Amino acid sequence: MRKIILTLAISIGLIAVADAQKATTRVVDNKGTIKWVLDSTTSVLINVKNGLTKSGDSVKLGGTLTETTTIATSATQFLQLTGLQSGSRSDSVMMVNNTTGQIKKMSVADLMSLFANNGLTKSGDTVQLGGTLAKATTITASATNTLAVQGLQSAAAGDSIVTVDPSTGVLKRKSSSNLVQANNGLSKSGDTTQLGGTLAKATTITASATNTLAVQGLQSAAAGDSIVTVDPSTGVLKRKSSSSLVQANNGLSKSGDTTQLGGTLAKATTITASATNTLAVQGLQSAAAGDSIVTVDPSTGVLKRKSSSNLVQANNGLSKSGDTVQLGGTLAKATTVTTTATNTLAVQGLQSAAAGDSIVTVDPSTGVLKRKSSSSLVQASNGLSKSGDTTQLGGTLAKATTVTTTATNTLAVQGLQSAAAGDSIVTVDPSTGVLKRKSSSSLVQASNGLSKSGDTVQLGGTLAKATTITASATNTLAVKGLQSGTLASDSIVVADTAGVLKRVSPSTLITSGEQIFTATAGLTTYTVTNMPSNTSRVWVYRNGVKLIAGFDYTISGTTVTLVTSNPAPDNYTVSAGDRIEVQWLK
Repeated sequence: MRKIILTLAISIGLIAVADAQKATTRVVDNKGTIKWVLDSTTSVLINVKNGLTKSGDSVKLGGTLTETTTIATSATQFLQLTGLQSGSRSDSVMMVNNTTGQIKKMSVADLMSLFANNGLTKSGDTVQLGGTLAKATTITASATNTLAVQGLQSAAAGDSIVTVDPSTGVLKRKSSSNLVQANNGLSKSGDTTQLGGTLAKATTITASATNTLAVQGLQSAAAGDSIVTVDPSTGVLKRKSSSSLVQANNGLSKSGDTTQLGGTLAKATTITASATNTLAVQGLQSAAAGDSIVTVDPSTGVLKRKSSSNLVQANNGLSKSGDTVQLGGTLAKATTVTTTATNTLAVQGLQSAAAGDSIVTVDPSTGVLKRKSSSSLVQASNGLSKSGDTTQLGGTLAKATTVTTTATNTLAVQGLQSAAAGDSIVTVDPSTGVLKRKSSSSLVQASNGLSKSGDTVQLGGTLAKATTITASATNTLAVKGLQSGTLASDSIVVADTAGVLKRVSPSTLITSGEQIFTATAGLTTYTVTNMPSNTSRVWVYRNGVKLIAGFDYTISGTTVTLVTSNPAPDNYTVSAGDRIEVQWLK
């Protein structure tokens, strides 16, 4: 076969002996039979081509390849070039095609550029982090393979903050000035969020014995200020004009914020006193001669007037001195004072009340006058407390309490003290608006590759889920300060088809093996032990002569089948004792 003759020529199969005329050379014919011929005939017998040149009887490497040529090596039969000259940066590098094994050349600059893309840049012979990502890139870490970024510079005022998409884990940037929004009663100035703003929804503030609501530093009310009222069923805060808080009628009149006796009675009106709760009118003017005397109807108690010339009796709250009858005396019966629009009841000249005086109250069903301690007139509960006559904010909430404001009626808390390290942070329930407190140290949690020390969250920690980091031309991902690795002990990071990072030992990247069989006559099928079914390269030799893949043999899984039925002169017969050698590389 022509391949056998070429291989023998490469192996320098000529054997020199003392007698040049009688020297012989071993050759193999196209049947694979070894024969000896005189050297005097080899110069005619041997032709060279395909990368070989011949000068006289000498054959040496060097020449034009005329066909696709394969050189097969093994762990013991390797190809070595000695005496190579030193190369320069302008020289090319020999490359091997992973599928065909074809040798090609590539410039050093082009070779290095193959290793600098997708976030890497190349300067001269140096490849370093920093560059445009060419595809969605994921960095996956574990408890062993952590991802750390050290030496980061301090952030400037205009820097963006890195955020993580909660569903994809993609890194994005967001302006630090709009990281926190303020609404529903809060306003934002620069990086500062403070109370004060339009309520966007019905808002409830709920306090407890521990979490009280206090408003300190309130200013004194002005004359035109409104008064805050509470809806008795909902607890909603409202405002009402102070001038309309108290109305005056039925014998009373109102001037500005002052209500005083004097006015038209709108209905039959009864004033009931007792031995304790007396009714006194002081400062009455002296009667004139023609004045009438006030009398009381004995059955109804209705006040009437009677001529002073008539005999006047005085009892049931009245007293008489000579001709003078005046208010002041013991009520002898339940007494009602009824007025009309014409006959009003006025008490003038009342003295100022002292601290211990009682307040006159009216029974809402009977109209009976009673007295009540001024200190018990106003009660304080549900967030209010009372000290003497003073009611102020501060106290235990007795029920769920809602404070509702509008664009006009805002709620402001001024003069708040600075928070201490152990203070809680007030949070708002997003569905109910209920105020709650939460420890400031637990406000931010760290997981999935992040760890938290005190109030500081930093990179470093166990990933809790599949995590993807996606960068862009603007949002690049850089890892600086990585330590140098060693192939002997370190693993190599590889990415699967989904972009997931994994590590493999360098020793597992390339595996190879060989097996030699001693054939029986006509045996053409050989199963290779330990050869993977997806081996990338396989070489087969018969008696040291390489066979052509796909022509002289075929491969299926781990089985090599020799093809002996090709047309002459490429046919051959497997003889007993033939050595079939299979070499493989993965």
